[in-house]
Amino acid sequence: MKKVRSIGPFLTKLMVTGILLSAGWACKDDDPVNPKTITDVVFDSPDFTILGTAIRYAGMSDALKTQDLTFFAPNDAAFKASGFADAAAITARPAAEIREILKYHIIGTALTVDQLEAQGTPSYQNLAMKPTYITRNSGGVLINGVRITTPNMKADNGIIHVVERLLMPPTKSLLEIIQSNSDLTFLLAAATRAAQTNPTLGNALSSPLSTYTLLAPSNAAFMAAGFTSTASFNAADPTTLANILLYHVLPGRIFSNNFTSGTLTTVSTKTIKVDVNNGVKITGNKNTAPATLTQTNLLATNGVIHIIDRVLMP
Repeated sequence: MKKVRSIGPFLTKLMVTGILLSAGWACKDDDPVNPKTITDVVFDSPDFTILGTAIRYAGMSDALKTQDLTFFAPNDAAFKASGFADAAAITARPAAEIREILKYHIIGTALTVDQLEAQGTPSYQNLAMKPTYITRNSGGVLINGVRITTPNMKADNGIIHVVERLLMPPTKSLLEIIQSNSDLTFLLAAATRAAQTNPTLGNALSSPLSTYTLLAPSNAAFMAAGFTSTASFNAADPTTLANILLYHVLPGRIFSNNFTSGTLTTVSTKTIKVDVNNGVKITGNKNTAPATLTQTNLLATNGVIHIIDRVLMP
């Protein structure tokens, strides 16, 4: 008679195998997900398509995978607000230029918004080796006057703060910005004439030793004040021009979001009135209507410029 083998051992092995397989699948479910660096977070987000192009184009993918970084990340809306309509606008610029702009958005220490303030440091050096300026108003923390819209996004190698505009590294002095801006040719002519009798303005605009905020009247503002052309400044009294222009200069670097209602003393020692209840409005002692800031936070190596639509009269 043939012996009938027991199936008990077989069933036991089958049960053990099933248990082990189940345990294996359970372990897989508990395995940590692949770490996401700042680069990964940007590349995976539909809000950062232009930034993703910029990172690839500038060869910055690996730099944003290193440890302990703070990255001020402009989303697509921020790039568009800063004049880059799409990815093609990025690749139309030299890669080296885009690389320096991106490096200006990276600090080599991972810092939350609260830590940015708690450090007590008004500026931070970034990978571009140029300072970024930290301030606060009632709406939160600002970088170079630019608002952080989404703070403290965590990545495995640092922290991302989404910003509402691109941060542009300063490369020119106040005077050099005036010289290169086609809407400030009247201001340049007025400053040149004023310098014939008073060097104070020229020193303030060009010296790297101090910082100033310049409220710069546009060409249209000067024309509304009676100067029909740049040549008309040659007939103006240089001392009078100097007094008027120094009335547009404030000590220190004041970004547009950091103005508060009240009075400020200018370099001329006379005061101007500031009202921020409906945008920033600035009124001179002899102005019947306030000036409005039409372009803000033009960052210079020695200060910041806000273009205004009216000449302030002391």
